[in-house]
Amino acid sequence: MECACFPRECTYSNETKACSMHAPGEERATKNPWGDKLPMAGTKCAPRSRATWHGKAPSQDECDLQQCTHEDYTHTISGQTSLWGTVGLKGKGIYNCLTMSQSPAGMLAIAPAFPDGRPNTIAERNKIFEEVIARGGQDSEPVAVMNWGIINYTGCEDCHEAEFCVYAGNPGCGGIGAADAVTFDNRRNAKGCPIRPVLTIPLSYIRDLADLQAKGASLAKEMLHIMLQQGFSEYRGRGHSGPVRQCIHLPSGVTVHWLHLHSFCVGPSFDGMPGNDSLCSVMESAGDADQIAGDWSTAPLVHRRSDGL
Repeated sequence: MECACFPRECTYSNETKACSMHAPGEERATKNPWGDKLPMAGTKCAPRSRATWHGKAPSQDECDLQQCTHEDYTHTISGQTSLWGTVGLKGKGIYNCLTMSQSPAGMLAIAPAFPDGRPNTIAERNKIFEEVIARGGQDSEPVAVMNWGIINYTGCEDCHEAEFCVYAGNPGCGGIGAADAVTFDNRRNAKGCPIRPVLTIPLSYIRDLADLQAKGASLAKEMLHIMLQQGFSEYRGRGHSGPVRQCIHLPSGVTVHWLHLHSFCVGPSFDGMPGNDSLCSVMESAGDADQIAGDWSTAPLVHRRSDGL
């Protein structure tokens, strides 16, 4: 007897007015009770995003299988102290996005075991699905998607900005990024920090903080809030357990002209930060992002003494 694994189709249902999953011919090809209800681990069956279509607004009745984004993994879950994410029905989508570190770095799709030592098997995952979905899937609302069109990068092709374009998944260099921001390891270490610093950049091309502020305080705060929360969660997800220093260079101190947030440990100076050419603050929890984003969205962009600790 032969067996095989294959993803079920993700389509829009005119009956439910939401995304749905089904196997060809509606055949039941699995004995797993959740096999025909959830997409594969680390994915979601959701409405097509504008980023997937290079900034063009897709139809409201188009769905497809997508990788879970960072924000899908940030939700707290009732009754769970070591799992975060989104699973089951939410809005028009069906999600299977669970993590052990509130970021993609700890996603359940690649973990060999649960935090309590239980093996990450189908049977154990099914227990989690039953518990979580019975409570509604997650507690908090996702970070809002930025309400502006994606700005394509059109600059040099052999430079650091072009590298950032690839990391971001910006359509200007052929990318199909779906998240508003992405985080990746900094190439440089910060002396005194056991965990390598990370950089968080927006999908849309934004040259620097002045360029972001020019879009208005509301949108600037929204983007900074997303970046700050994501940088904090990603740095914590890599093994850092203390407060996180968050810094952005002022336009006068920028060397790579793509807005980027530095996240690293508190104590050492890194890349001249904190300093007169940067805005820096320290986050003790993800909830600190709102106040910092509000301050930075309207901060004077002149040489200043850092307010970081």
